[in-house]
Formats: sequence, C-alpha cells, structure tokens
Amino acid sequence: MKNTWVVKNGLVEIAILLMMLLCLGSARAQAPVQVEPGVGRISLIHGDVSTQRGDSGDWAAATLNAPIVSGDKVSTAES
Repeated sequence: MKNTWVVKNGLVEIAILLMMLLCLGSARAQAPVQVEPGVGRISLIHGDVSTQRGDSGDWAAATLNAPIVSGDKVSTAES
C-alpha cells in the first residue's frame, strides 16, 4: 500500500513539473508587445505656454486640447 502511494505521489509531481515547463515554454515563445506612444493633450493653460513640434523648429502659442506627442516640447513663462 505504501509503495502505491509513493508511485502515485511521484507521478503527480512529474505531471505538475511537466505542466509548469510547458507553460514556461509557451510564455517565452510569445513575441514582445510593441507599445505605441500615446498622445497627451493640453487641458489647462494659465499664463504663457508655448509648444514646439518635434518636426518643427518654430515655437507657437499653445492651444487648449492641442495634442502633444513624443518629441514635442512645452515651455511656460516664469511665475
């Protein structure tokens, strides 16, 4: 009876180990997710605020709800 318990217990441990290895292998096989850069928006302007687009060298007065993306710059006046 004791030998049967040891065999069953060993088989359960082997089955659990195999399932863990299969899960680990499938997790590594997935391609990394590419995250697109988000878009921020100017929601409040208090004082002088200017923006410079990443593809332009000109500074312009900021406007409400204007999109801000990666590479853009925002400048504020000293308070």
